[in-house]
Amino acid sequence: MGFYKTTQKAALDAWDNEIHQRAELKEKALEFAKKFGGKPVFCGDATDFRFHGLSFDAAPLIGHSSLWTLSRSQNGYTREPRGKSRIPRERRAEHLQLLDAWDEGRPTERISREPYWKALGLEWGMLILCGITHFRVGDVIYFKTSVMTPTY
Repeated sequence: MGFYKTTQKAALDAWDNEIHQRAELKEKALEFAKKFGGKPVFCGDATDFRFHGLSFDAAPLIGHSSLWTLSRSQNGYTREPRGKSRIPRERRAEHLQLLDAWDEGRPTERISREPYWKALGLEWGMLILCGITHFRVGDVIYFKTSVMTPTY
C-alpha cells in the first residue's frame, strides 16, 4: 500500500472540474426533483457519477402512486415511473403525462472520473481491483492505493 501526494496542476484542475460538474448536476437534479416533490439520489463508482433517481418521503406530486415503481434496496430506495406494461386502462393517459414530465429535464449526463484518474497517473480498472482513498487539502491531493503509480 503506497501513500502519495501531488500538487500537479493537471490533477488539481481535473479535481476542480469534476467538483464543478457534480455541482451543476446536483443543481439540475434538485430542480427536477422539486417538480415531483422528491429528493435526488446519485450513484457513483470508479468510472463515473450520475443521477440515479428520486426518493420520496410522501406520495409523488405528479401521477398516482401506483404509476411509480416501489422503493426497494435493489433500486437504491428510489422511485421512477413504471414501464408501459401493467398500467390499468383508466390510468394510461395519466401515465403518459407522467412519462413526459419525467423525460423533460431529467439529468441524464454522466460525469466521467477518467480525466481525474489519468491526471493522477492511475487507471480506473486497477482501482476497482486495488482500491483507493483520496482527499484534498488546499492545493495538495493525497491518496493511498496499492496500484503501482508514477513517482510523485
